[in-house]
Amino acid sequence: MSKDYPELDASAEALILFDQGRQGIEYISNRGWVRTYNRYLVIRVNNESGKEWADVDLDLYGQMEQYSDRAVIKGNTYNLQNGKWVKDKLDKDHIFNDKVSDDQLRKKIRFPNVKVGSVIELKYKITSSSIAGFKTWFYQTDIPTVWSDYTVSIPDYFSFVSPNQGFLSFHTNQRDQVVGQFKFDPSEQPKIGNINVLHQTCYLVPALKPEKFSTAAVDFYQQMRVQLNSFRNPFTQMQATLLGNWKEFSYSLSTYIHFGNYYDGHSGFYKRFSAELSEGNLQCSNENLAIVYHNLSKKVKWNGESRLYAEERSPSKVVEKGLGNSADINLMLIGCLKKLGYEVSPLILSTRSHGRANISVPMIQDYNYVCALVRLPDSRASIVLDATSPLLTAGQLPFRCMSTFGQVIDDKNPSQFNIRASKGFFRTYQTTISFDLEKEQKQLAVKLKYQGLSAVQERALEIKRNEREEEETVADMLPDYEISDYHANNLNQIYKTFERQFSATQQIDDPEFLTVSLPFGLKKNEFLNEGRKVPIDFGAPIKNKYLYQIKIPEGYTIENELKPIRVIMPDKVTYFNFTPSRSPNVLTLMLEVNIGKPLYEADSFAHFKAIYDQVLNKFAEEIILTKISQ
Repeated sequence: MSKDYPELDASAEALILFDQGRQGIEYISNRGWVRTYNRYLVIRVNNESGKEWADVDLDLYGQMEQYSDRAVIKGNTYNLQNGKWVKDKLDKDHIFNDKVSDDQLRKKIRFPNVKVGSVIELKYKITSSSIAGFKTWFYQTDIPTVWSDYTVSIPDYFSFVSPNQGFLSFHTNQRDQVVGQFKFDPSEQPKIGNINVLHQTCYLVPALKPEKFSTAAVDFYQQMRVQLNSFRNPFTQMQATLLGNWKEFSYSLSTYIHFGNYYDGHSGFYKRFSAELSEGNLQCSNENLAIVYHNLSKKVKWNGESRLYAEERSPSKVVEKGLGNSADINLMLIGCLKKLGYEVSPLILSTRSHGRANISVPMIQDYNYVCALVRLPDSRASIVLDATSPLLTAGQLPFRCMSTFGQVIDDKNPSQFNIRASKGFFRTYQTTISFDLEKEQKQLAVKLKYQGLSAVQERALEIKRNEREEEETVADMLPDYEISDYHANNLNQIYKTFERQFSATQQIDDPEFLTVSLPFGLKKNEFLNEGRKVPIDFGAPIKNKYLYQIKIPEGYTIENELKPIRVIMPDKVTYFNFTPSRSPNVLTLMLEVNIGKPLYEADSFAHFKAIYDQVLNKFAEEIILTKISQ
């Protein structure tokens, strides 16, 4: 258990020594068809950070209080003492139940006596009546794996698909068919049938670390998913579909007590509360829509939890607390808007940290968030509303929700909705630089402008700074300068451009030799991994514009030879521009970094590296002004 593997990253916080999974469908006489999932996992803790791998969560699903998933859990912690491995047994006191919702129970497994060098051993078996809910098997994680072994066994009565995803080659990849016995009736002889068996292994699997400009790493791990398509009755040979459709999926959600019933029930509450939020104006108009939306975002604060289901059964309890998860708040918004007569539907999605949803197949585990999709009364257009923050304008989603598509929950007309932001991160940096030679000072007059998602982020930072009563709110931007005359404009006017204005001064080292380093620029190239395999996902368009006006003192000249630069991607919507211009006493520099679309394939890496190299070179270049000899 203490063996080293030089082929794998020795600096990793932990190492998966062995990970074996067995998943399949069996027939049990008193339960019928069930899905079983057996796992045996061995992990070595390499450093303090690796201790987190000794905390394991298992999610069990079912209906209301009767969980269809049943789990048997065993485990041990091993520590090397005086040359011998000493075992600490995992017992029931180390396993805690966390009721996530009426439909979900989380088993929190916390291994005892974990130290650097410990080896944890976990065995568990889950038996579930949800035969279609096959768990995804991950051969790869963000720590290295020595051996990963996975087997799927499915009776021939079921048809299925098992797509693989990832960038690795398998050590073993076999598909066989064996003969099995199924005892459908205890009083009769077992029925003979075939069982399809898939067996795959991976050896010495490197970690796949999260990349900059990417969604969750889980989207790209080497993995296998199993999806059942149909079932053939062993006696009648009749076929039945198991592949749910979006209409059935929508109907199931719309009747669930923590989803559809949360906004379609509670009529008396929504009648009173919608009247309060609309300030007595019960008209169905665009103006009133914004009033209701913003009043709710101020009335109930978000607790930071992204959820598909409301935690409370009653929305009135959430209002009383003044605090709720994303579903508590946004399903409540849907209920209020419905009561006022708006055409509104839930829009479910998967956040960036949760991983990509498979939009072609309804799988509830793929989704972890809900917001509101509203048809505007004055037009045929629809907008998305998320009331988890009072800083979001109507039609704007937070960055955590910037994946690709959401699913409209409508049991009559379900559809996909593109949730990519049309208005992404827009920043403008305007800086006038001058010199007071008598005071031997470099002086900056700065105006920073933020729009779109940039405005949301910067307003949130500004509010936090004000709450902490920090005087120099931008000192981290210009650490070598003394900041003065700072003020922020339009902090609470969220439909206007958010602005910061301030002055900054810095002492001149040598009046004979003036230098200017361009502030606010990029400090490092995020595109360094030449072997990048995952797509480049910015989440939203990005446009940064830098405008510098350098006032040249009388009797000084510029030493730099400045030429225009333009680096452009093949699609012509992503580019870097550097444009210098000069009048007798002013040097003007304009830099533009424009990411015109949010998603690029990994083979665009070289283009982005070239763009960012040019950007960094320009920001690293000092503008030099020297005194003219008399």
